[in-house]
Amino acid sequence: MIEFSAGIVSLYYVYGAAEPEHRCRLPSQIWPNDNQFNPINAQHEACLRQYIPMENGRWDQCHIFNLTISNKSLIDCPNGWVFDRSVFLGLTFTEEASLVCHAKAKKSWLSTLMQMAGFALLIIGVLADRFGRKAIITTVSLLLLTICLSMQIVMQWIPISINLKFGLLLTNQFAFGLIFSTVNVAFVLMLELTTSTYRSIAGSIASCCFAFGGVLITLFAYLTRHWQTLLWTVTAFIGLSFPYLYYIPESPLHLYSTKQYSKLETLLRRIAKTNGRTDSECRLGAIIAPVIDSSVVEQYLSLTFYVYGSVALAVLLLILLLPETKNVSLGDTDDNTNNKDGTQIIVSPPVNIGDIEI
Repeated sequence: MIEFSAGIVSLYYVYGAAEPEHRCRLPSQIWPNDNQFNPINAQHEACLRQYIPMENGRWDQCHIFNLTISNKSLIDCPNGWVFDRSVFLGLTFTEEASLVCHAKAKKSWLSTLMQMAGFALLIIGVLADRFGRKAIITTVSLLLLTICLSMQIVMQWIPISINLKFGLLLTNQFAFGLIFSTVNVAFVLMLELTTSTYRSIAGSIASCCFAFGGVLITLFAYLTRHWQTLLWTVTAFIGLSFPYLYYIPESPLHLYSTKQYSKLETLLRRIAKTNGRTDSECRLGAIIAPVIDSSVVEQYLSLTFYVYGSVALAVLLLILLLPETKNVSLGDTDDNTNNKDGTQIIVSPPVNIGDIEI
């Protein structure tokens, strides 16, 4: 479910902030209620051709003729824009906030803030190692859902300016981006719960779920036809993962590394029972785990660290002694090699052309 949600979130802005074809709105004194992108009759088309420049069969999206002066100069759209509804039948946030022409660059903020939230993995990953994979996944998902619901309630039912609504949508997108960090932690948890035999299959299935999420957001966008309704749909789908998280066990490796042996034994027995293992096998693993921890982790892990650290320092010192490192050229030496037939090939040192007498 988390992989599905990540795929859906990653493509929300493609539909929620899509940019339909548009043109400048005619002045009200020329054509009142100019809300249709395409001409509705011959008179309407004549007005459009008179006021809006056309290039390659398309209306100019950002300029209109200023007929109040004699030179017929181009000016920015003073009356807003009219959007084409033939492709996007509903309302996108780009249309509602007029994020076109000079304000077009603001649309990229929606995707940028979402991607920036992925850097939270630097913190979430450390917390997952300390407090457990499942606990952090549940906490981050709850935080994500709380922020998104709060932002959407304000945008839906409280009258606010379009600039403030844009700021809330950016906050919502940043919260959406936290799911990418959650997906990474969930992916690690999945691999830790999977044997090496089926690990590659499990990873492939998770990747397919992410891709299928992109298909689902396309279906949701087609059914909702409104950027805010689509936002509610995406948030509701994320909320469906909470019942699923209840049944996910904690990582056995995390329980082992934090020496929670009683919980580890209970989890191992549960997994063994599900996989059809015998009780003796389950008991043997629970007995061996503390022995391995005391003999390997506490004694040899530090020794391994010092060995690898010493090797790295030795390699560094050797590099500092190389002639290339000292900016000293290699000496000229004769390189004598043998050919395949046993004859000796003598490679002489390079000769300076200026030393040759003609």
